Amino acid sequence: MCGCGQITIGGVDGGECDAPVKFPWPSDVDALKARVALQVDALDLGVKSCAGLTAEDRAAWELFVGTWRAFAKKETPVFGAYGEWVTACSYAHTVDAWREKIASKCSSVPGPNPIHGAETAASTVKWVSAAVLAVAVVGGGIYVARMVRG
Repeated sequence: MCGCGQITIGGVDGGECDAPVKFPWPSDVDALKARVALQVDALDLGVKSCAGLTAEDRAAWELFVGTWRAFAKKETPVFGAYGEWVTACSYAHTVDAWREKIASKCSSVPGPNPIHGAETAASTVKWVSAAVLAVAVVGGGIYVARMVRG
């Protein structure tokens, strides 16, 4: 439990959502959804135990949690993963805002500490592999074309 009332740089998404260029795989989106889900579940417990939140705050939180859970349980498509990524990032930023709001009105913020940075090694390996495959396919196609032309 943090209890500090501060969001670390990067928040729930570990700064990934603020990257200037991102080509997410469905597994990247699913990993982000899992990190957001941990925070949402923890904050949900905090909302229920915090006396400092108004009825309006609680109703807004319940609406947010309902829309989040409906989105989170959808399967991430292979084509369209970027759109899912953008939506998941939106939820991650909203969770960061809720975490700040709860910290300002409650004695502590429950749940795991915000992510300081996401693991990017697996994503890098995936993209390097895809680039090597693309070069091999294009290079092989050029070689075959030259062989056919004579």
